Amino acid sequence: MRTGSRHLPRLRTICKHGAIGLSIAGVGLIICFTINANRFKSRQVRVPTAPQVDLNASELTERLSGAIKIATVSTQNSARADLPKFVEFQSYLRAVFPDVHLGPLNVLTGTEFGDPRNLSLLYHWPGSDPALPAMLALAHYDVVPVEPETVKLWTHPPFAGHSDDEFVWGRGALDSKDSVCAWMEAATYLRREGFHPERSIYLALGHDEELGGLNGNKRIAQWMHAQGIRLHLIIDEGGCILNGFPGVSRPVALIGIGEKGYASLELSARIAMGGHSSMPPNETAIGILAAGLQRLQTNPLPTRLDGGANAMLDFVGPEMDSLLSRLAVANRWCFSPVVKRLLEATPSGNAALRTTVVPTMIRGGIKENVLPTSALATLNIRLLPGDTIESLLAQINSTLNDPRIDVRLLPNAREAPPISDPLAESFQELQRTVTSVYPEVIVAPFVLVGGTDSIHYVDLCPDIYRITPVRLNQSELTRIHGIDERIARRDYIDLVRFYIELMKNIAGPSKS
Repeated sequence: MRTGSRHLPRLRTICKHGAIGLSIAGVGLIICFTINANRFKSRQVRVPTAPQVDLNASELTERLSGAIKIATVSTQNSARADLPKFVEFQSYLRAVFPDVHLGPLNVLTGTEFGDPRNLSLLYHWPGSDPALPAMLALAHYDVVPVEPETVKLWTHPPFAGHSDDEFVWGRGALDSKDSVCAWMEAATYLRREGFHPERSIYLALGHDEELGGLNGNKRIAQWMHAQGIRLHLIIDEGGCILNGFPGVSRPVALIGIGEKGYASLELSARIAMGGHSSMPPNETAIGILAAGLQRLQTNPLPTRLDGGANAMLDFVGPEMDSLLSRLAVANRWCFSPVVKRLLEATPSGNAALRTTVVPTMIRGGIKENVLPTSALATLNIRLLPGDTIESLLAQINSTLNDPRIDVRLLPNAREAPPISDPLAESFQELQRTVTSVYPEVIVAPFVLVGGTDSIHYVDLCPDIYRITPVRLNQSELTRIHGIDERIARRDYIDLVRFYIELMKNIAGPSKS
């Protein structure tokens, strides 16, 4: 007791000094957080609102409706039994957009690429200054199939092209016949207004984007490369105007500065013996495969902010409603777990943070009372920039941890392309155009979780941006490739206005 009591004053001094040190450290952290938050300046721009243009909404939506009625469905069937629909669609474009198809002396000309089954188009609007690198716009007119058993769930038949006072309904309304028709409408309007671009404009309409664009835009890109065509900017489908971005009440216009890589894997589990279902073994091929899939689902790949999310937060963070949210985003070095949880709350936010692995097909067995000797599943992978196919395969095998499950990489896998610079001049031109047409939005870069035809042009231009500025909320995102795909009439008219302004701002404002 006496020995201990002699040390009490010293212990009190140590505790006092320790408390003072912790207080100083705490104050220092608060000061650091505050300084970073104050330096977190807005990256939004102020520009005049674009002038209204005289567009006949009924005629525009009627032409889009007609495009949707032509079922240009992409399937894995290489025979392309539906080829006549693609030919019909091209005839439809020539009929309803005659100003873009005027004949041998036309300003815009279409060129077919490849064999007779190859119906992608490239339009060229020559600029007055051939020394200027050109602008390239992409869209695609093929659409994904509609599962037969879901047709009855649609409010209107998927290829009826139903149009009412609020929406145009049908497969392709969002992906991406809206862009195809809007680009044609914008070019028609500008031609009739006497606009002559200084910078050449190319418009590539893909016929097989939903299959990877290997026979369409890949060949167009190869042709442009062989011709030595220089590009200033590439604009493709992509981000929307999202209502409901975590932490902000204003809508956010998301411009894709990159996109995820793509891979599909086939997992197969096999056992030596089958037999009668009345005498099952402890494990079956289906059970082994199901257990492996469960391990993959419960052990997702880690979240990362450096795969494109940081650039997005640099633009969105200063606009967040809450001071605490702004402080956390400004100090991600300390609060990254909090920021990740904020984004992970939605499927789109979660996908922006990690490489996703999802089973999309599964098959096994031949009869209800026969034990299967094999079971197979297909996984679809979307690779976050920074992850590679090689590292993905290593992670998948490590998580499965079962030599009875074979993993095979399916063809046409591709790594994530390079990320474009959100501070480049071309991005700023695009940002100003978005803000002029949609003055209520916050503009932010992001990495697109899907894939686009722009992947084929990465060797031609570093400035590739992906946006289709249609107003959507989290639930409406499921309509893309889903049931009741539709576009609001207001959004479609604004999309045409956006493309008009973009061509004027990028290609030059000269008039005759």
